Amino acid sequence: MQYANIIPQTLLKSSFSSMKYLKLGNVNFNDRGELLYIVSALQCASGLVELVIQSFVDVCNIQVSDHSEELECNSYCLNNLQIVNIHVRAGSQHAMSLIRFILANSTSLRTLTFKVAPSSKNFTRLVKDGTSITKSTC
Repeated sequence: MQYANIIPQTLLKSSFSSMKYLKLGNVNFNDRGELLYIVSALQCASGLVELVIQSFVDVCNIQVSDHSEELECNSYCLNNLQIVNIHVRAGSQHAMSLIRFILANSTSLRTLTFKVAPSSKNFTRLVKDGTSITKSTC
């Protein structure tokens, strides 16, 4: 994902609008800009049904703000999204923020799987933090 800033927003909108399946590999959750680009891409992918994100980058132990206006968007832009699989080597607040964004914007979500490599030092803390995230339906 290191070349994410190359694709202009207009091309992103036209390219992603009819996409049904998206797999993002080697995502760097240490890079807030990359996370925001992923959110921007997801907002353009209204037809997306399945999303897979893999991150095998070591996560820095930097405390980050959990609040981001870009992630607060409740436009239900992912209303066709049904399946999400996120696999990470180590937990991060950015990954949890992305999960909150997905939960808030996907009205048809059936399954969200979040796998953290058991060898991670942050595994217990992340699972404990993750239990507070819930999906409510209206």
